[in-house]
Amino acid sequence: MAVRDLTEGDGFWTLRPVVDALCEANADLVQPRRRRMGRRSFPSREVVGAVVNGLRSVLFPWHFGASDVSGEGLSYYVGHTLDAALARLREQVHVGLLFECGDEDGSSSVASARAVEVTRAFASRLPRCGPRWARTIGCAGSFVWGPLIGPAR
Repeated sequence: MAVRDLTEGDGFWTLRPVVDALCEANADLVQPRRRRMGRRSFPSREVVGAVVNGLRSVLFPWHFGASDVSGEGLSYYVGHTLDAALARLREQVHVGLLFECGDEDGSSSVASARAVEVTRAFASRLPRCGPRWARTIGCAGSFVWGPLIGPAR
């Protein structure tokens, strides 16, 4: 497949002005952020996705978690999975909060303490979420909604 010049007029779009404008707009947004955050990274999309999967497994352990766990082992599974998900969530919240803190070395104790506080508050609300979502979307006893909330493991 040959690469076309962006200024060619025989296609459906004249891309060059659009691409140039998008790049210019992006440069305006990125430059102040780079100066402000130095070499810090953004929260990881992959880690946040893993947190969501862990929380989904905790909220609906028989559907998304370990379906082969015994009733006796369920609390251990939920506890371990929740602890791992919250630890990763706290890390990602901390990374996000570092943008608001002035520490250049990325070790702000204020951001760290706030990340724990935010994650703890989030965790305290989880017990109300699972049953509410189950009633709302009907996934407590039905697999009809599976495609909307993701595949079962």
